[in-house]
Amino acid sequence: MLAQDVGTQGATYSLQMADVDGERARTLHRSTAPILSASWSPDGERVAYVSFETGRPSIIVQDVNGPKRERLTNFRGINGSPVFSPDGKQLAMVLSRSGDPEVFVMNLENRKLRRITRHPAIDTEPSWSPDGKYLIFTSDRGGKPQIYQLELATNFLERSPLLVITTREPAVAGRQTLGLRASAQRRVSYCLARFIGRPTIGIDRIGTG
Repeated sequence: MLAQDVGTQGATYSLQMADVDGERARTLHRSTAPILSASWSPDGERVAYVSFETGRPSIIVQDVNGPKRERLTNFRGINGSPVFSPDGKQLAMVLSRSGDPEVFVMNLENRKLRRITRHPAIDTEPSWSPDGKYLIFTSDRGGKPQIYQLELATNFLERSPLLVITTREPAVAGRQTLGLRASAQRRVSYCLARFIGRPTIGIDRIGTG
């Protein structure tokens, strides 16, 4: 899945689906507004992404093989980082409608929103554990970006206890933690990126189990 800018003057943005080698590409949606953060549903039948076609970011879910396309959110501020739950019934996202960027989960059957985090820090980049019981996200609530996990049934939150973030370079202002993905072995991949410089990619275990 690729969202790209196919022009500079009068830019047109397109959401495309292709094989892993880039072959058999086809366009799912085309817009004059940016398209970001495309994310597959587990069954591969839908894709969630962020569109700016209303003048501000909104989260869209679109069928891959049909015309159905639905705007799920269009709140003031951030509407971003959509990611499907493992069973495809929920969508985690980041909204700042309450002021600060917070993680929310939407029930896709009834469109009800559940607020997951409540903190004045920046909480972002949610990702699901393979069993759907945990959300993993980044937050700077401890003074710098770190990876946290939250058990949805109990709201128990902890910073990844075994995570040690290291790079080959000394600490640099502006570094951010981005791009979380959790695997079936309860390991999380992350990327430490600077505004200037090459990103550092690492893998670490989440939780103590």
